[in-house]
Amino acid sequence: MPLQIMKLAIAATALPALATDNSYYNVYINGVLQMAGLSIYTPGATGVGSLAITVPAGSSVLTGSPIVLEVVNFAPDSTTDVQT
Repeated sequence: MPLQIMKLAIAATALPALATDNSYYNVYINGVLQMAGLSIYTPGATGVGSLAITVPAGSSVLTGSPIVLEVVNFAPDSTTDVQT
């Protein structure tokens, strides 16, 4: 199924990389969070980056249904003050 990649209603030109061990992505179809394992995310520019969604047998996605990709990268940071 071909997908049109959109970001804030503007065509995205690249999909961001996922930081190792500090990131995740979610896919929503029609506002519903999809189960893990139904999509494959590949970061990169147009022609390289992609989001492939597996639609289970017997299911369908209606034409025009909004598909939202949420990519979260975070940088863990902690500070410890030891007082004796």
